[in-house]
Amino acid sequence: FGTTKDSFIFSFKNKENVEENILSRAKYEEYAICNDSNFGSAFGCYEFVLCGGDNMGAETVCYGSVGEFSKSSVEEYEVFQIMNN
Repeated sequence: FGTTKDSFIFSFKNKENVEENILSRAKYEEYAICNDSNFGSAFGCYEFVLCGGDNMGAETVCYGSVGEFSKSSVEEYEVFQIMNN
């Protein structure tokens, strides 16, 4: 796991209206981000895992709720790193 206090995930309820978004920040810095060789990218305590184009959610432990994930397809995801100059 990567430790950060600045990590967040978000979801759009309605992609036609970006004002209807859900933003959730990490509750526990030490479990914010993970790149697991067995599962792929994971956020929180494996509560949001990207694997093989599908995502699956578990309990909301490290991030607040960003909606229902269960098994569904991922349309797009991006990873950013903000650096100070």
